Amino acid sequence: MRTIYLLIAFAGLCMASCQEVTIGYLKTEHAKYSIDTLYVGERSILEQIEAMELQYPPELKEMALAYRELKVLEEEMDGMYAESNALEEELASLDEETDAERMDEIYTRLDEIDEWFYHYDDLDGIYGNGLDVFWNEGFDYVDPICDEYIGLISKVEEAIPWSTSTIEGVLGTQPIMYSIADVTSTDGNANLFKEELVMHGGGRMQLPFACKAPKGTYRVAIIIENEGYSHRLDNVFTFIID
Repeated sequence: MRTIYLLIAFAGLCMASCQEVTIGYLKTEHAKYSIDTLYVGERSILEQIEAMELQYPPELKEMALAYRELKVLEEEMDGMYAESNALEEELASLDEETDAERMDEIYTRLDEIDEWFYHYDDLDGIYGNGLDVFWNEGFDYVDPICDEYIGLISKVEEAIPWSTSTIEGVLGTQPIMYSIADVTSTDGNANLFKEELVMHGGGRMQLPFACKAPKGTYRVAIIIENEGYSHRLDNVFTFIID
């Protein structure tokens, strides 16, 4: 009987020890941001815009703005053609005496559509002239240059938040969660900066475009965790507010 009690007790200990085993894994020894520093501030954006304007032909700004608007108008073009054709067909079926008011409405709208196409052609001419200049100076791939320039301008115009990439090199059992552990700074206000900094999925961090934290260098520590594991990475990313 004593032997049976001992076996039961031993089995109980084994079960308890099995329950204490953590399921899953988390590896962060190779975790890093591909770009681990972000310069924050409108001035840094304006400097990048100015640098592009110096690097490329002077037609860059006008061409890029035309390029941006053309992309919007091209999405509307099929609808404009369809509306114009429908109005022309309706106009042909109307009587000048009995449908004069409706005909005036159609003529007014057709004039507006004509103006739309004139504007499109003007923009297309500006963009085409810019392309010729860029190609003559050896720049073969112009659209990516326009996209980069417009991206910078839009960031200022729309106050787009400052954003990091996601972190790379994290392996583990899902779900994996990320959070801000700490922010340090020797020349700024780390507490205020931490209040404004937001962590998103994959370790992507965002800061408001018009952040309130003063100029300075801010180093961020983050926590990566899943069920049963928690790893802290110190000084994994640096924000520089100019």
